[in-house]
Amino acid sequence: MPAGLSLSTTTGAITGTPTTVKAQATYTVTATNVTGSGTFGIVITVNPTAPIITYTSPDVYVVNTAITALNPNNTGGAATS
Repeated sequence: MPAGLSLSTTTGAITGTPTTVKAQATYTVTATNVTGSGTFGIVITVNPTAPIITYTSPDVYVVNTAITALNPNNTGGAATS
């Protein structure tokens, strides 16, 4: 189970807050009673947080005048491109 998630052995509920990125994986859940058991493979993937970018705005420029770099502010997950 991905870090931060847990499976209730009483109800079968998966709860929590995932804390790390985890590639797709299949976790097998088995329930049993006096007449036998049943299983299910649940596929879970934990993706990174999406970037949330902003720029100062509005920006006004003058023709033929170089601008200072306008860099984004990212308050979300890391941007890779």
